[in-house]
Amino acid sequence: MPSRNPELLAFPEPDESPHAGQERLTAEVLRTYVRLLRDEIMPLALQDRFIAEADALAPGAPFQVHELDSTHINSRIPPEGAARAQAEAASGLC
Repeated sequence: MPSRNPELLAFPEPDESPHAGQERLTAEVLRTYVRLLRDEIMPLALQDRFIAEADALAPGAPFQVHELDSTHINSRIPPEGAARAQAEAASGLC
């Protein structure tokens, strides 16, 4: 789904920067990103950009990416999907 505001992809706000706090990440830090497939607030292209840019800044600690067929609104995220993503992320801690 194309973004309703294409400029959003080019100019994230400073507090939305994928670079914030990423300078010292190592492989010891488990990072998980839950990609929301029907998100109209943060389009897939922007989610993918954030993932790629953050991974480029911390090549030793790439995101484990999980996908949910959901929107950005919490009340619409299926609890079983969110629980599955959390369980998969936590399994990497053992």
